[in-house]
Amino acid sequence: MNTEQTPNSIEPEGMFSGLNFRAIIVGVLADIFSTLILGMIITTVLLVKLHGADIPEDAVEKILESDSNLYIYLLLGLCCTVCGGFMCARIAGSLPIRHGGWVGAASLITGVILEMMLGADQTYPDWYIYISMAGIIPAGVLGGYLYNLLKSIDVSN
Repeated sequence: MNTEQTPNSIEPEGMFSGLNFRAIIVGVLADIFSTLILGMIITTVLLVKLHGADIPEDAVEKILESDSNLYIYLLLGLCCTVCGGFMCARIAGSLPIRHGGWVGAASLITGVILEMMLGADQTYPDWYIYISMAGIIPAGVLGGYLYNLLKSIDVSN
């Protein structure tokens, strides 16, 4: 007769076990709204820098055609997802990396749905779409990891 017991797992076994859905929703909303607001600010700054007070109608499309500007928008979006994952992990208080990953997954799904609903006229290069889709879940996980890292630092020393 085998009397050995397997140790209990540290994290819940189910994919949705232990998740705080309110925290995930707050993290996704923080990600999306901060991306939109900061994106509008950066676009405005670029428009004023390039054109001054006389901004032509096709100026935004011209900005989105430049790879260097797309790098800025990509970095901005991924940083906002990191912040959303961090915020979610902080609110949830447990399973920070899992919560951050769910912020990335839910932001990805929400972003695809918003793009489909809005029917954006702008087509982005394939590299931009692939990197942003591939990077959003790891960015959320990074936010949860950073919260976990900062929480574990002993500040009493």
